[in-house]
Order: sequence, then structure tokens, then C-alpha cells
Amino acid sequence: MRSGLANLVRPLRQRDFALLASGQSLSNLGDALFEVALPLLALTIGSATDLGVVLGCYGVSRIAGLLLAAPAVSRFGARTVMTAVDVARALLMAVLGTMALTGGLTVAHLIVFTIPNGLCMGLFRPAYSSLTPRLVPEEQLPSANAVLTTSVQCAMLVGAAAGGIIAGASGVGVALLINAATFVASTVSLVAMARHHVPPDAVPDRTGQLRSLFSAGRTTLGALAGGHGLVVRLLSVVALVNLLWGGLLEVSLPSLLKRDFDNYTAAYGILLAASAAGALVGALLIGGLPGSRQTGRLAFAAGLGQGLLLVVVPWTGDVYLAGAAMLGVGVLNSVTNVIMVSLIQVATPPDRLPHVMSLMWLLSFGMFPVSVLATGLLATHLGPPAAMVVAGAALALGFLAGLTNPALARSVTAIAEQSATP
Repeated sequence: MRSGLANLVRPLRQRDFALLASGQSLSNLGDALFEVALPLLALTIGSATDLGVVLGCYGVSRIAGLLLAAPAVSRFGARTVMTAVDVARALLMAVLGTMALTGGLTVAHLIVFTIPNGLCMGLFRPAYSSLTPRLVPEEQLPSANAVLTTSVQCAMLVGAAAGGIIAGASGVGVALLINAATFVASTVSLVAMARHHVPPDAVPDRTGQLRSLFSAGRTTLGALAGGHGLVVRLLSVVALVNLLWGGLLEVSLPSLLKRDFDNYTAAYGILLAASAAGALVGALLIGGLPGSRQTGRLAFAAGLGQGLLLVVVPWTGDVYLAGAAMLGVGVLNSVTNVIMVSLIQVATPPDRLPHVMSLMWLLSFGMFPVSVLATGLLATHLGPPAAMVVAGAALALGFLAGLTNPALARSVTAIAEQSATP
């Protein structure tokens, strides 16, 4: 135990990585505050449909940022891109928070602010991922990534609860201003780092890679469809989960709480924190589980369970009962995600893995705008409970179909056995 902890904290002895980790810990806390504040703010000044439109615009602009990130990092460097993005987000959040406190904010204003914010988020993540390997020795990279991942999970857990409490006690604008301050702290940490130059011949032709992405993607899909149908089916599951999950968590849930609870801002923070805590527990549980014949089936069973729990949430009538259900949802969602990603990695031919992983992330981000827009319309016309029940039931039925499909079950079991073989 002591040795494992020593390995985990060893990257923090590198000055620049310690600066990155500390700055991003605060920034992740701000991101968690924003994830709570934005839906609450949109519901305060508009409807569930308006919330879906705002989040949809955010999702589309985030995808655009992802596509622009590689050329930008190649041209300007990861640290420069991250610094510029953090300065822009600090200004955006400061202005938005001030407008939220002074009044006069409309849905149109929210859209104007969320589009560049989504673009910034899309630009930031790839730059962040490309900077980390330059700050620590190669043998410490797994530990460095573990530190950063733990930071994200802990920030979601603390930030979600704090965001709801702050928004309820002092207003959503205060939460946004705190978010702006965290971006200032992140900017300071980035500026304090030493410059990490990349030799010109070591910089890949990202623009050329971007141009060839769609061609490579078509080739990959053709090969997978021809001889690796299991990967296509697993990617379809990823698409289904992301199609339903974003709208459930960020549209249906806050709309339901606004309808049923006076202090819905704090309630929303509590439920998001419960889900984040469950996700952390689920990741730890599945990480310590040895490979077995049941691992593949466990992914589908966990998916079925989270769908059923989501159907129950609207009828609990109590924040703490709903929180317990969301805790379970978080555990099961984490189990499903970890196993599904592992199955895809094992089932994919090595020469196709980079393209398949890119496709998986594109599906994850690409489904978000569709999810929030569709859920906003459902919540407005059928009511938040019905929208949540429909999505939860669809999730449960999708995983049940996979669990009871003999051919898919055999394939998944075979891949699980392959991954468990030393």
C-alpha cells in the first residue's frame, strides 16, 4: 500500500507537473461548478427545451474545438493553447457571472456565451493530454495520468455538491465567478511552468492527419463491418449510452428537481455528487476485479441495472432516496464504461485501434447535442418524469437485448476470456 502511494505521488516531485496538477485541480473544480450552474441558469430564465438548445450548442462547438485542437497545438504548442483558452474562459465566465447577478440575462445570451466556451473546452483537452508526457519521465506517465484522473473525479464530487449549495445560497452568478477565478489560477500555473520546446522534426503533420481522418475512418469501418462485427456492436452500445445519458443527467434531472423541490439547486448538486461518488467507487471496484467469464456479461447487466434505477428516480419523492439511486447509477455506469472500453480495445485489431478509439470519442461527444436537444423537447411536451422514464427504459431495454442475445453473449465472453489470459 505504502509503495503504491509512493508511486502515485512520485510525478508530483516534477515541478512543472506539480504546477499542472495543482492548476488543473482548481480548474476541474470550476468545471464541476459550471456543469451545475449552466442547467440551473437556463431553467431559471427558460424552459427545458431552451436548456436543450443551450447544451446542444455547447456540444456542437466542443466537437468543432476537438477538430481544431491538433492543428492549433502543432502550430502554437500545447502550453500556449491551454493558456490562451484559460484566459478566454476566465473572461467568459466573469462576464456571464456578472450578468447573471445583475439581471437581464436571456437564453440568447447563454447561447452566445456557451458556443465559445464549448470551443475552448474542445481545444483544451487534446492540448492538456499532449503536454503531460513532456513533464514526467516515461516510466512515471501512468502514475501522472492516475493523479490527473483522480483529480477530475474528486473535483466532480466536491464541485457538484458545492455548486448546488452556492447557487442556492448566493445565486448561480457567484458559482460562475468562482469558476472564472479557477481559470485565473490555472493560467498562473501554466505561465509559471518552464517552456517545453518540441524539435521541429518531432512535430507531426496534424493538418495532414486531420485531412486523412475521414478516409481512414471509412477504411476502418469497412474493415470492422467485414470481419470484426463485434466492435461495431460495442460501438453501437457506446452510441446508445451517450445518446441517452447526456440528456438524462443535464436536462431531465434538473427539470425534474425544479418541478418537485423548492431548493432544487442544492438538490441537483447533491444528486450529481452522488453520481460522481458512485462512479469513483465503481472504477475502484472494477479495477480490482480479476478477469473472468462473467466480465463481458457484467457490463450488460450493469447497464440494465442503471437503466432500471433511472426509471425509479422520478418516483422517489425524496432527495436522499434519489441520491441513493444516483449513487447506484454512478457505480453501474462506471462499471459498464470501464468494461466496454476494455472490450473494444481487446476486440480491435492493433492497426485499427487508434482510429477506433478516435471514433469512440467522436461518438461520445457527437451524441451529446442530439441527446440534450431531444430530451429538452420530451421534457417540455411530456414532462420531466416521462422523459426520464423513456430514456431509462430505452437504456435498460438496449442492454437487456445485448444480455439475452446468444451470439453477442458468446462473442463478448470470448473477448473477456482473451483479456483475462496472461
